[in-house]
Amino acid sequence: MMLTKISMIALATAMLSGTAMAGVTLRDKQQAACFDDVQSLCGDFIPDVDKTEACMKTKRTQVSKGCAKWYDKPAG
Repeated sequence: MMLTKISMIALATAMLSGTAMAGVTLRDKQQAACFDDVQSLCGDFIPDVDKTEACMKTKRTQVSKGCAKWYDKPAG
């Protein structure tokens, strides 16, 4: 669980600094946009991806605008 949090923080930091933009997938961008929402709304389900995604779907109305815009885009 700690490794997952560290990886997510590293990804978010790299994306914000622009150093890892080459090769970044849409899913990477979605994860960075939704990082705070996942932590605050569904953190109890990390690192189980299926449970975390199910939780986020049930709390869709509570997510930030930056995260919500990714719900209608395919992850890839």
